[in-house]
Amino acid sequence: MASHVKNGLYLFGMILLLGAALAFLIFVVPLLMGIITSTPWVATGIIFVIFIVLVLTQRPQIWSSHATIILAIIVVVGTAFDFVGNPVFNAPFEKLFLGPGEHLMASTMTETIGGEIHTSGVMSIVDADGNVLRPFNASLLVPYRFVVYFGVYFVLLWICKPFVKPRAQSKE
Repeated sequence: MASHVKNGLYLFGMILLLGAALAFLIFVVPLLMGIITSTPWVATGIIFVIFIVLVLTQRPQIWSSHATIILAIIVVVGTAFDFVGNPVFNAPFEKLFLGPGEHLMASTMTETIGGEIHTSGVMSIVDADGNVLRPFNASLLVPYRFVVYFGVYFVLLWICKPFVKPRAQSKE
């Protein structure tokens, strides 16, 4: 009898765990995607933390090959996911391509359709008061973000290299 109760409690716990995981996927993931793609600094910060963890866990013996792969992945992921950017990364672009007093403003919409998460973004050029002046074609922004991410993370790789320590050798 005790084993039936234990099995029943185990099954009930697994059903609750599965339900919680499903609720997380249905409600929390779209919310997080919306926050990541619409809030300045969030995607930049997440990508930065992942980069630092990946770089600082490398062994010096394989540094050059792994660092190159990490750099390539971070640049592509950063270009793809950091739609909004941040004021620091956007400022040079605004100075180069926009008129005085004009700024980029990104707006995103995340929705779930048929079990799939769809995020769409629109870039606009706004004035100092936040009034939309005209829509902005992001085709210039993608190569710009690629170059910025490459430059920033290449310099960070160079800065992080002295902090990569050899791992202790195990004695066998």
